[in-house]
Amino acid sequence: MKPSRWKRAARGLLNNIKMSVPILVGVLLLIGLVNTVVPKEFFSRIFTGNKALDPLIGALFCKHCSGESVDQLHHWG
Repeated sequence: MKPSRWKRAARGLLNNIKMSVPILVGVLLLIGLVNTVVPKEFFSRIFTGNKALDPLIGALFCKHCSGESVDQLHHWG
């Protein structure tokens, strides 16, 4: 007899959760490391509170840190 759709869905959900937990833990550990190692003054110097410029700086910084070149920013969206 085939398991019901609810059982298969629950099994798939649990499988997805098991696969995503290590990634989430890694991200949390990385955030904790950055908060510990990088001084708060570094971020306050980069992000000035400008609502137009700060998101652009964050996007450029994030793209650079992830290893992608800045000229690929136009592919967003």
